[in-house]
Amino acid sequence: MHNVIFVLLGAILIALVFVSGCTSDVSTTKAHTVYSRADAEKACIQLCENVKSGGMDLSKGPCLSNQVVKDWVCDIAHKPRQPVDNMPENQCTAFMRQEAHHFIELDENCNLIQFY
Repeated sequence: MHNVIFVLLGAILIALVFVSGCTSDVSTTKAHTVYSRADAEKACIQLCENVKSGGMDLSKGPCLSNQVVKDWVCDIAHKPRQPVDNMPENQCTAFMRQEAHHFIELDENCNLIQFY
């Protein structure tokens, strides 16, 4: 009787090790996803349109996301730039701190101004 219990516990332990190993590989793969400028631009425009339709005031050029996709921020500005666009509270802190290395900059109507 004890041998059956030990065999069952061993099988469960092996199954748990296998499943946890597979889960770890999946999350590691996702962590290394690289997003293109097109991916970031599409996500930023979608976010801009969503917050704009929700009534958010974009006139001060706010940062919409410090990570619209991995390593990209989404910022609103004016074209031509206005002093309000350079105010720290309207900047994406992840880009300023070099936590994100790329940005998408849109105008108040969710049109692309520039990317970097």
